[in-house]
Amino acid sequence: MSARRTAIAALALAAFAVPGGAAPAQACGCGIALESSVSDERALVVDNPGHERIVLSLDLAGDAGGRPAVVLPVPGVPEVEAIEHGDPLAYLDAATTEVETGAVGGAAPDESAASPVDVIGRETVGGYDVARLASGEAGALNAWLRRNGYALPDGAEPILADYVDRGWRFVAIRLAQGEEGRLKPLDVSFATDAPVYPMRLEQLASSPVDLTLYTLADGARTVEGLRTAYAGSVADLSPPPPPELADLFAEGSEVTRLEATGAAPATFTDDLAIVPVATTSVEEPAGASDSDWEKIGAIAAALALMAFAVFAVLTRPDKGATSIDGTDAGP
Repeated sequence: MSARRTAIAALALAAFAVPGGAAPAQACGCGIALESSVSDERALVVDNPGHERIVLSLDLAGDAGGRPAVVLPVPGVPEVEAIEHGDPLAYLDAATTEVETGAVGGAAPDESAASPVDVIGRETVGGYDVARLASGEAGALNAWLRRNGYALPDGAEPILADYVDRGWRFVAIRLAQGEEGRLKPLDVSFATDAPVYPMRLEQLASSPVDLTLYTLADGARTVEGLRTAYAGSVADLSPPPPPELADLFAEGSEVTRLEATGAAPATFTDDLAIVPVATTSVEEPAGASDSDWEKIGAIAAALALMAFAVFAVLTRPDKGATSIDGTDAGP
């Protein structure tokens, strides 16, 4: 991946690789966990023009031997890599908390049935089975996910259908066979015109939502409905980013930590727009430039001096007067 990339994406749905229908969902900032425990829900969005990047750290464990999974809708064709050295989110937790302002095991996926789902790629990345998907039909996408062990909760299909209609792609992530707990953080990047953190599937959660969303950009960022817990320069982070994360943190100059605690799932009816913090400034009226105003001031001063001189002449005491015919007028 290039040294300067933008990231934006969002975790939208967590499901389990179990047969049968979907189980009740529990809330998590990274999506909806089904039949699982999720203890760590955080993401870092790197916001640079025209390209988006999200770094996520998943701490997943199945409740009954299942294999937890997450489905991310993203607005561009995604690339997925593992963060091989260091954990950016663990680092940011420590640096911002003090200041408050291959082949996979298990059953082989069913790819035989003809369907309009384009599997852009499928790899084992950082201990995860990662499939990158595109589809022009929501029904086909849902069928592919179910055949491959992603048990979608009730209400997910119409939301996914809207993403399909908008041309979004999907990253399906689940633990590889035999893996459990926190693995290497994943790095998902893609092109997009506007940074957004997709959260609409979060409204299907059955319990309040906790979310910690970090941004790394050229300035502070804000999201409507999230509280700003920290905003500051990368140069002011203490401790500074470790050497293994230096390239990542060179992609922006400002870090913002945004939080939601105990948010009602029903409030996430729209994806979260990530926007620059508005700055207030006094704007000069359109029209004259500084040099124009200097010229106008000089002319006004000269006119004032001339008026004063005329007034002084007209009001001085007369020592004699001349009649209109040119003769001296007497007293």
